[in-house]
Amino acid sequence: MNRLAIALVLAAGSTALAQNQPPAQPANDALAGPTVQETKAKPTLIKRDFNGLLVRPDLAIEEAALDLLDLTDEERAATGKVLDERAAILDSVVGNNLDLLIQFNGAADRNPQSIKAVRDFATKLEPLRARGRLIDELAQALPADKAQDLRDLHKEYWQAIIKEESDNARKAGEQGRPREILATETLKAFGAEIRRSYERRVVSGTRELDELLARLGLSPETEGQVRKITQDWFQETLGRPTEAQRRQLTTRIFAVLKPDERARVLREIYSDRGGASRKQADSDGADPMSPASGG
Repeated sequence: MNRLAIALVLAAGSTALAQNQPPAQPANDALAGPTVQETKAKPTLIKRDFNGLLVRPDLAIEEAALDLLDLTDEERAATGKVLDERAAILDSVVGNNLDLLIQFNGAADRNPQSIKAVRDFATKLEPLRARGRLIDELAQALPADKAQDLRDLHKEYWQAIIKEESDNARKAGEQGRPREILATETLKAFGAEIRRSYERRVVSGTRELDELLARLGLSPETEGQVRKITQDWFQETLGRPTEAQRRQLTTRIFAVLKPDERARVLREIYSDRGGASRKQADSDGADPMSPASGG
């Protein structure tokens, strides 16, 4: 993605231990050293793979940070409301502008039509941008101490990302500017949010798989492939898919579809007949393929 595309999307706004105490030494044990109390590990989003590289969370950074906090039911409900409302806005924008999203692929090659699509889509995000940053809105839904913990987790993660990418740039003989790194990573995170919007709809839409396939009019061979993919996926996930497994379903289905078929799937899933909020997509995971069992 060239700098113009990055700037346009960035301008639109970017879019989760018990403490154990060891037994005390007997008071009359003169040889015993001082009692040491274990402290619980400080939560962090910093996780690395076998190569020492940072692992990007499957969730939005802010949502992944929330999952690390010890929130009350009321606090989870408050932050969940924020996430659901923002997801609904993004789903609506994505669903109403699929043609623009389909044109994004050429933006990295400075395709004028693709660049215009990025610019036009950015203007559609005003309802989301008007709410402000996600980290700020979530922090406002929490008490001051937990809001600060959330911000600390968020800040630590972004500092680690900028450092890693700056180091990688230097090793490649380039200059890694923090602002450009931030823009690029924000764009990647926003792209992941759009992908999760697709996944919410795809997973929900598969509850009516027979009806969906009938409307799409796929070839018998392709329809059979999609049915097998969804049935195998359901057996693998036991009806309780993780975020990574949701992504696998979308990837597998799209892999067997032609570009025009992918566009038709998205249009159908984002129509009034289908779709789900973030919360509905989670609950639908209980049995997302039940109507397809007769494939």
